[in-house]
Amino acid sequence: MIKEVVFSPIHWNGTPPSDFKFQVSKELTMSFSGSHISYATNESNGKFVLKQATKPEKTIHEWEGLQKLSEYPLPIQEPVGLANDQNGQLTLISKEVVGKPVYQTEQGRVLLGKSIRELHHIVQVDNNFWITSGKPNFTFYNSAIDRWHGENIPELQKTGKIVSLIYNLSSEISEHLQTVRPSFLHNDVHDGQGFIVNNNCVLIDFEQWGISDPIEDIALYLYHQIRIGKEDVHFEQFIQGYIPDGKLTDKEKNATAFYLLYFASRAAAFFYLKRLDYYQIGLGNLLKSVKYIESEKLWKF
Repeated sequence: MIKEVVFSPIHWNGTPPSDFKFQVSKELTMSFSGSHISYATNESNGKFVLKQATKPEKTIHEWEGLQKLSEYPLPIQEPVGLANDQNGQLTLISKEVVGKPVYQTEQGRVLLGKSIRELHHIVQVDNNFWITSGKPNFTFYNSAIDRWHGENIPELQKTGKIVSLIYNLSSEISEHLQTVRPSFLHNDVHDGQGFIVNNNCVLIDFEQWGISDPIEDIALYLYHQIRIGKEDVHFEQFIQGYIPDGKLTDKEKNATAFYLLYFASRAAAFFYLKRLDYYQIGLGNLLKSVKYIESEKLWKF
């Protein structure tokens, strides 16, 4: 069933349409984030994606990230405008990316890795954000671990196995943290975040973008692969696209392992505190990540 949505523009890239009415043909609500996605056309028959986040600040954050990225020759979704719908809901309007999903093409994960590498290497960022983040001297991570411990999350106590593993890996990457060149990160890399168009992977969904160590995006991709039980070869294909010779250095592997455990622990902590009904799922993903580290798979490929 087609329904009509009317917008009041706030920001617009290029010449705005004469009519801000869009015809919506398909709607989705993302089960975890709660974001509402609509696929629509307008009078010009252009295809658009209308995204409404759970909080207006998330929509503004994504718009600002896409505006920054549009200054560079990168394969990303094209932002069109920021507007309020007839109900006053802030909406990000982008051109729909028409292509095959990453997971449906033979070279999709290689091309995804390549696009993430370009994102990290081309976009210029403010180094001061990284310097003042508390990450280079580890205080950022210590604060998180202290918080988990103080909130009495059972599996994340300082005397437990998981936090001990995190601290053991932290000693291995201390030198790496001091020499990081911060990059613009996607911050939610997985196989659903890109479409293959003309042998390029066009990246979408920048709601979580940030500035930090580029290895974090690699670790997040690995976390998602472990979380959904995918084959190791998928991660290897992603790395082949990200690194020309397809090999992480030992320091990069140690950093990836550290971030993998940190992100898995952070997710479990979030569920424990905010969505207790999901905690067993988060804990299961954390234990899968611990098992992956203990198997030393990362150091063997």
